[in-house]
Amino acid sequence: MRYFLSPGAILGFCLLISTPLISANPPMVFPPDDHLPRVLMGEDGRRLNAAGDRILAEGLAGRSARLYYVVRPGPRLQAHETGERLGRSSLLLGRARVERPGNPALLVVEKAQQEIRPGDYLLPVLQGARNNAE
Repeated sequence: MRYFLSPGAILGFCLLISTPLISANPPMVFPPDDHLPRVLMGEDGRRLNAAGDRILAEGLAGRSARLYYVVRPGPRLQAHETGERLGRSSLLLGRARVERPGNPALLVVEKAQQEIRPGDYLLPVLQGARNNAE
């Protein structure tokens, strides 16, 4: 059995995930990346980072979140029947905690499911959503 979402349901879902605060796991559809914080590099200039590594990130100045999902845009999503583009999927790479705020900010990678590279994005984990990130 196949399930299809109506255009209204898809629009509602897109509006829900494009809000600035993400209250649960990272969204399945990658949010607009206009103002998302990004990983610059590992603390010692490393380009591939894993759990326990320290990373530098830009775009965190003035943000109150201390815990972030590290994500990367995934494959393009499209409607099965119409071929209409729905956006891109979101790949969860791991989770990082702010150790020193600023620009650039210093974060410690707490958990990594894949390598974290320069250019990856940071999405805030809201308080109470951490259990979903485990």
